[in-house]
Amino acid sequence: MAGTAFRSHAATDPGHVRRRNEDAVFADDALGVYFVVDGMGGQNAGHVAAQIASDTLKARLERKTGTAERRIREAIALANNAIYEDARKNADHAGMGCVLTVAVVEEGMLHFGHVGDTRLYRIHNGEIRKLTQDHSPVGELEDSGQIGESEAMDHPRRNEVYRDAGSALRDPDDEFFMQTGVEQADADTAFLLCSDGLSDVVTQGRIREIVQQGAGSPRMVTGRLIEAANENSKDNVSAVYVEGTRFAADSTVEWKPPKQRTWLRTVAVALVAFVLGVAAARVMRPGPRTIEVGPGGVASIARAMDQARAGDTVHVAPGDYAEQVELKDGVVLIGEQAVLVAAPGAAEPVIVADGVKAARVEGLQIRSDGTFAVGIRLHDSEVDLARLRISHADKGVVFSGKARGRLYASAFTANDIPVSVVDAASPIIEYLTLDFNKAGIQWLSSKPQPQPEVTKQ
Repeated sequence: MAGTAFRSHAATDPGHVRRRNEDAVFADDALGVYFVVDGMGGQNAGHVAAQIASDTLKARLERKTGTAERRIREAIALANNAIYEDARKNADHAGMGCVLTVAVVEEGMLHFGHVGDTRLYRIHNGEIRKLTQDHSPVGELEDSGQIGESEAMDHPRRNEVYRDAGSALRDPDDEFFMQTGVEQADADTAFLLCSDGLSDVVTQGRIREIVQQGAGSPRMVTGRLIEAANENSKDNVSAVYVEGTRFAADSTVEWKPPKQRTWLRTVAVALVAFVLGVAAARVMRPGPRTIEVGPGGVASIARAMDQARAGDTVHVAPGDYAEQVELKDGVVLIGEQAVLVAAPGAAEPVIVADGVKAARVEGLQIRSDGTFAVGIRLHDSEVDLARLRISHADKGVVFSGKARGRLYASAFTANDIPVSVVDAASPIIEYLTLDFNKAGIQWLSSKPQPQPEVTKQ
């Protein structure tokens, strides 16, 4: 850690409502490894998922082989896959998973990896900043500035997440699965990893106050944070607090009155601020949005896609949707328990992309009461497809023209041909589950066929 020492404390509490604690925490200053895991799902098996994740993360991060980022990526992917495999083998664990945040301090830098809605904060010079992005509909609205912190805390969908560890097989380089990053880890800086049991009920401002009041005693900080959360939280509460050796000394900043300005200087400063503000307004662009489809949102996926622009996410609420969807450049389409229902005998693809770049489809199901032609057709497009379930199609996914992109962690059941690759298409195909299809992957492309990884045939 290049001479910069950190001290920490990890604490977790079941809270006042839930009988079982499904969180797991870890802090080891000698290793420079810290994480928080929040288990969920299954038949009360969230604690199993959290324990599997905790054991797997520790086992990989204790081995200092590869860069810090590589260790984190491999640790999270291994934990994810271990949970997935356990759930497949044990019916009582079906549907379990977890969300997590991992941090590794090394050579004066803090490297982190993150999936879901656990959080990592940085506290420095009297300010607090959230480093992780919530992989949730409400979190995206808050991160993009469409709603405020208090509105997010009161939102009825605040407990939903669209990314988790355990629901599908993943690999370490899956850029759409985990968020990674790196921050300066100076001795006058503190970091907090926490579960949503804390961040859903304690504001960032209050977190900063508690941290600064308890600076110098990590155990006191975690204890007071949990006490503050338990005043209102109905969830398990976890906090892993890490502070540099100079943080306590620098956490109290003496207030000094501003220097007096002459009227001329005041006018000059105001004029410069006005000019800069005008210039900034000219170059500012709207930030990414999350467009909700379903109750309280847009009525159809097609209408949401019409409204979407590059960088936006279209999030589809659970339910059945009988419509055709056209993908757009740079737009992410996500649906957990959302089903696109094709009419029996339908000749047109349910999802289509022609000349589309940098798009993504994740988590949707495509099925029909009878056989239909094509689930997804990608022509001359670069689209990533993940965690899909397609059944009863003549062809589940068709890559044509010069289509590229990636298809992975998806299941195909009772299709004639699950995947067809033609013309000069060259997608990457990995981690598929194939059940009761009449044929396997059809590769008729002029491009060489890589070896796809199939988990079940």
